[in-house]
Amino acid sequence: MEKWKRNLSQVENLLLINRKRSLNEINDNSDHKFLIHWINRQKLNYHTDIEKSKGLMKHFEIHELWSHLINDDHYSFYFKTTEELWKETFICLKKYIHENHKIPLVTDTDEVSVSLFKWVQRQRKHYHEDINCCLYIMKRTSMYNLWTEFISNDTFGYYFQNSRDKWKKTLIMVKEYIDEKNMLPSSCDNDKKIQALGKWISLQKKNYHDNILKCVHIMQYFEIHHLWRQFINDEKYSCWMKSSQTIWKEMFEKLKQYLLETNQTPSSNDENMDIKKLGIWFIRQKMYFHSDVEKCRFLMLDDEIRGIWNDFIIDSNYLHFFKTNQEIWKDTLMQLQVYIVKNGKRPMIQDPCTDIRRLAYWFDRQKSYYHIDIQKCRYIMKKEEIYLLWKSFLEFDSYYRKC
Repeated sequence: MEKWKRNLSQVENLLLINRKRSLNEINDNSDHKFLIHWINRQKLNYHTDIEKSKGLMKHFEIHELWSHLINDDHYSFYFKTTEELWKETFICLKKYIHENHKIPLVTDTDEVSVSLFKWVQRQRKHYHEDINCCLYIMKRTSMYNLWTEFISNDTFGYYFQNSRDKWKKTLIMVKEYIDEKNMLPSSCDNDKKIQALGKWISLQKKNYHDNILKCVHIMQYFEIHHLWRQFINDEKYSCWMKSSQTIWKEMFEKLKQYLLETNQTPSSNDENMDIKKLGIWFIRQKMYFHSDVEKCRFLMLDDEIRGIWNDFIIDSNYLHFFKTNQEIWKDTLMQLQVYIVKNGKRPMIQDPCTDIRRLAYWFDRQKSYYHIDIQKCRYIMKKEEIYLLWKSFLEFDSYYRKC
């Protein structure tokens, strides 16, 4: 009995030192093999009913010491049955799905998610609809029934369907949301379920192309491609589900109309939100486009979109809208000089003519940017060529005012 107690004391120390490690992990160390084997023998000999215990476990004192150990919060983890551990992990999985609205993924990095992912993969591998074909713990009726009900019910079953069935069910959920809310689910919503739907829609838009050969991932399946195409062309949902290419083309037509009607580019600072939005869009397209397709970005990588934009910027009707800031500045300076020569005075801000008022405001801005010391100039006036042109203009302006 004294030897048994010494072994028990060594076991307590071993388990405290190796907390949160399984007995199998501890057993990897050859120095601990004897104690792990000793623990396993005690587990075999022990029964809660002392009359059913074996060997030394029939002694009241030994039975009490072992009972105390396996029920102590510090050690109880090591003495749970396989079923108890399975059920605890099962509960953790349900809690994880309820909180995150997804099953653990291979891409997850935190320790809990990684552990749960591996556990789920094992259960999927061990499970079969026919219990006789199940492996390991899934052969036990209680585990089999719990898992079967879990992957079949409405709350959790969705996460264990094959990818195409899951995709179809998500599409139904999106339709139901739009029908009820009259809006698309937002990927920024506080509700994680709605947030997940919003992200799902964005992903489908990214994966989809009218030409199925240009689709990626699940959109390459004819059935999925057909369902999505039906959805985005349905009168009930089409206004919400335009493709990126369609939205781009609509913005492009609005831009051309604005340029032809106003003969100026839309300002990204305009008080009118529609014009401001168009101005920002115009700036971005110029940033995304490059004559070298390898240097294009976003939708400009699309052959059709890039072709439309390329034709647009070399069209003589719109060419002047794509001048550089310096080219525009020089043109405006020339207009200012012509006005002064023709009228013998500078343009006035109070002038009833919009073009003349715009010229007057431009003149005032250049005066504020200019300083005789180029180091103290601001904005475009810092450029040496512009600085010298303006300095020359001031001499020209001074001459005409004297006249």
